Amino acid sequence: MLVSEILAIKGKVLYTIAPSRSMAEAVAIMTEQDVGSLVVFSQGQMTGMLTFREVLQAVYKAGRDGPRCPLKRRCFPDR
Repeated sequence: MLVSEILAIKGKVLYTIAPSRSMAEAVAIMTEQDVGSLVVFSQGQMTGMLTFREVLQAVYKAGRDGPRCPLKRRCFPDR
């Protein structure tokens, strides 16, 4: 999926995060901006999407260490 396709669906604002950031940081951004997903960018390239569903799955699977885990271990590549 291209960024332009995402913007066509979601609107003009796109919230992004780097894969080196933690799950807790992603949740903070999602909460503050009232969004259900973030686009993961690395070195100017879209590398994946993080949705609220993936956040819940990661927290469930990782237990209490989940929020501190880097996103690069959690995000699924764009398919």
